[in-house]
Amino acid sequence: MKQRRSRIRSFAVALFLLCALAPLLLWAVGAALSDRTLWSQYAAWVPTWCAIAAAAPPLAAGWFLSAGRRARPSETTPARASRLIALVLLLAATVSLAFEWRIHRYLAPARAPAQHLRLVAWNPAVDFLDTFSQHVADMQPGIVAIANRPAYTDWALIRSAVGGAQSTVRYGRLSIVSAPRVLQWGGTPLNITGSKPRTNRWRGGGSVTIDQGEAMFVVLDGQSGPLGRDFVVWFIDLPSEPTIWRPDMMRQAAKAMAEFRGPSYMRTDAGLDAELFPAETGVGFPPPDIIVGDFNTPRGMWSLTQLHPGMRSAYNDAGRGPAPSWPTRFPLLAIDHTLLAPWLKAARYELRQLHAGVHLPQVVDLVKGE
Repeated sequence: MKQRRSRIRSFAVALFLLCALAPLLLWAVGAALSDRTLWSQYAAWVPTWCAIAAAAPPLAAGWFLSAGRRARPSETTPARASRLIALVLLLAATVSLAFEWRIHRYLAPARAPAQHLRLVAWNPAVDFLDTFSQHVADMQPGIVAIANRPAYTDWALIRSAVGGAQSTVRYGRLSIVSAPRVLQWGGTPLNITGSKPRTNRWRGGGSVTIDQGEAMFVVLDGQSGPLGRDFVVWFIDLPSEPTIWRPDMMRQAAKAMAEFRGPSYMRTDAGLDAELFPAETGVGFPPPDIIVGDFNTPRGMWSLTQLHPGMRSAYNDAGRGPAPSWPTRFPLLAIDHTLLAPWLKAARYELRQLHAGVHLPQVVDLVKGE
């Protein structure tokens, strides 16, 4: 009977350790390889805190059971090695989480100076949201970038909230309202392959679409504002299809924008758009100072560096905590991003929980870098 209990305990210890090691090894693979390969992509998407939460209870249970077990050294060596590996991985994940969440910023929260430009970017992705325009207005933006706007949007209210808004531009499902005057703009489909047909339904109708991504650029007059110079914003909405390999998606998007041949438009002093041609503007989007939008790719992935090298996440400047942006009801993944050129800095970065829409809006206070 005693020997049988010992075998049962050994089996339970092994099972607990296996349950602890599985999510930790998955996390370790994702942390090491990111989304450089398709198979590691899904491991990299596992949030660090999820791996810790999944591994800690079985590791503690296995440790407790094995600690009370008296057996020959030859029998305990594998269990000891497994416990040690699991403990080391758990500690590594915990330390990684502290850096990943910028825990130190809870002690000294970022504060935006009086002179800054507030960018609000939101992909509500709903057909009807009666409070949408008021939510945007309440965030007191200087620039608003909206993807997949609701069927009814009170643009007059949003323009009034932006304050001194001189410019509104729209391309497909992308819209920008800006206090800094638009000098030039253009948009293009990204033609990303791999998305599957999706049925969209709304009150009284629906459609079947294949999301291949969209992007637009705007050149904004920032000479008299807090940034002190003109700047270029790329606004993108990438496909959500999980089977698409993200580095390939970013390269396809970058290629489409690099090969853009128009039409693009110059905004005249009268507020009208005059069409420009490649002979006048050159081929491709102008180099970005800000890239913002729904990337459908978690924060920290290697693939994000492939869209336009040299940009960094605004979260790295001023974000803290997990800051996930999707889905609204129970945010799990940070897939909406703002990327900045070296001369810019985010003095504040947050995601507002408004309990509305599918994604949380990004609120970024921008200043010139030091």
